[in-house]
Order: sequence, then C-alpha cells, then structure tokens
Amino acid sequence: MEINNKIKKYSFIGAGNMASAIIRSFISNKVVNPESIIVYDIDKSKYNFFKSIKVNCANSVDEAISFSDYIILAVKPQFMIEALFPVKKCIEYGNKIYISIAAGITTNFINNFLECNCPVIRTMPNTPFLVGMGAIAISKNKFVDRRIFETIIDDFKKVATVAIFDESKMNSVVSVNGSSPAYIFKFIRAMIDGAVQQGFSESEVKELVLKSIEGSIELVRQNNVPIQNLIDMVTSKKGTTEKAIISLDNDDFENSIIRAMFACTKRAEELAENK
Repeated sequence: MEINNKIKKYSFIGAGNMASAIIRSFISNKVVNPESIIVYDIDKSKYNFFKSIKVNCANSVDEAISFSDYIILAVKPQFMIEALFPVKKCIEYGNKIYISIAAGITTNFINNFLECNCPVIRTMPNTPFLVGMGAIAISKNKFVDRRIFETIIDDFKKVATVAIFDESKMNSVVSVNGSSPAYIFKFIRAMIDGAVQQGFSESEVKELVLKSIEGSIELVRQNNVPIQNLIDMVTSKKGTTEKAIISLDNDDFENSIIRAMFACTKRAEELAENK
C-alpha cells in the first residue's frame, strides 16, 4: 500500500473520551497538527470541544475516510458493527490503514466485515492517556507494511508507553493495562475510605494515599528486585505492617486481583466470539 508521506493525517471514527485523549496527546506532543486530524461521530454535540482546539469535524463517515490514510476506529466494541457499516459504503475504504481501540475486536473480524485484505492495527490504550501518562498495547495483521507499522509505533511512543504483542495476546492484555486503572481506583478509594472510617477527612489523607502509591511505583521501577523484597522492606516482625499483610492475605487479596484479571480476559474473549 502506498501512503502519502507529505502530510500525515488521522481520521477518528468516534469522538468519545479515548478519542479525545489520544487527539489531545497527539497535538500537545506535536505528532500532528490539529488541522491534520478529523473526527466523525453521530453525536454532533461532541464537536464543540474539537472545534475549540481547531480539529476538523466531519459531516459524514465518507468525509472522514477521504481525509486521511490512517483511520482510528475509536468506538466501544458493542458499537463496532454500527461504525463499520457506513465505512464499507465509502468508495476509498479498501485503501486505508485501520487502527482499532476496541477490546475483543479482532483484525480478522474487521477484515471479514469490510470484505477486504485491509491493513488493521489492533490496540488497547487506557484512560491515563487523559493526563499524558497512557500505556498502549499494539498488534497488527499480516497486511500491515512494516514501515507503516513502525510509523504508527513511533507516533504512539511520543505520547505513551508502547508494548508490541502478537494478536493472540490482545484479549489477555486488556486485563493488564486496559481495565487495570479501575482496579487501582478501587484500591485508592478503599484506602481513603479506611482512613475516613478512622476519623480523618478525605481532604486530609488523599494526597498521602496518592503519594504513597506514586512512591511505591517508583521504588518498583528503580529497584530490579522481586516485589516481595520491597514488601519485606516495609514489614517488621510483629509490627503494624505485618498485621495489615496478614489481614490482606486472609482475605485472599492478591488472588482476588488475579481472578478479576481472568474475568476481564474471559469477557474480552466473549466479545471476540460474539463477533
């Protein structure tokens, strides 16, 4: 597939939170200019924000498809068929590179629905894109040219941590980076609630909780040791931390997280099967 290298452009089908986060990251990190992005959504009320940052807004899917070579399918999995129907009606749809952010939607499904051997890149981004700290897992089908794939990888590396996988792992990786912010938010909420139940106000402890988590992450990042070693650094024999760890272990804390991850992966596989 021959791509026009003069001006790189991106078209977004879907203008929800993730599309907004990726677009803002692309612009703020100078991946592309706002004039080189177009969005299409059936809900035109979403256009006000994009117009305010000088992003083009399409009146039709055909206009969005014609605008660029790179089409980002920024819709939830349950809306993918609805999004692809008008794409298939566009004259130029077979000559594009498609980038999907939908969990459980395979590249084969997109190819089969569009009835073309189109290059499809499958991704799993996460909501920390909203604050410029996103992580994205990426795979591709066999129709994606190596140079094109490298171009997409380079663009996402400018705005996020990128991990490349074979597509066979893309359902499982949803549980690792796609859904995992929700687990972490629940942990943060539990810590704040636990403090409030001991007489503190949320405003008194919120920053303590957040900084403790941030610092713990940095300790993991900077120390190439098993995580158990870091737990042991905090835990004194017959001390307060030991009592907390025993309570967590009695409640099967770590295995509950693992079970949640498997439940997440199972749902991603169900979404793929249903398509």
